[in-house]
Order: sequence, then structure tokens, then C-alpha cells
Amino acid sequence: MVATGNEIVVDADGNEEFRNLAALRFRDARHSEALVEHAADQLLERARGGHVGERELQLFGPPREVLSLRALPLIADGRVFGAVALIHDVTEARR
Repeated sequence: MVATGNEIVVDADGNEEFRNLAALRFRDARHSEALVEHAADQLLERARGGHVGERELQLFGPPREVLSLRALPLIADGRVFGAVALIHDVTEARR
């Protein structure tokens, strides 16, 4: 997997297996970045159940940011073995 943006991967039990450097800013964060971590956790939980989830968050900063979150189940042989959350800054696209 090539890291582009913020990525978090969990196994079928929800244990974190990978988090790229960009996504480290959300771990143990406070304030608005803690909201991002919480939203990613919720989406990953849903994805571990086999469902794709999406959410957009507006963070009032500073700086103001709009983040797009998407979580997908990781499936092999018809079985969910984990999930990945992708977090992208879409601030400029929303302006």
C-alpha cells in the first residue's frame, strides 16, 4: 500500500496494525483533532462489520480545515480481516 494522505489500518478485532506518519497527528489528540480520531474509530468499527462508511468534518481550527473520512472493509476469501480508514484534507476543494 502506498501512503497518500492519512491512513489507519486495523485487524478484525479492531487492533491498530498500521498508521502512517501523517495520521499520527490524530492519535491521543485534543480538541478538533480528537474529533477526527473519534470519527475514524466509528467508521473503522462499521467497516469491520463489512460496511463502507464516509463522513466529512469541518474543523474550525485554526487553521480551518475540511477533512473527508472514508473507511473500507478489508476482505479476502469472503471474510473481513480488517479495515482501513483514509483521511484526506479537502479544504481547498470545498472553498
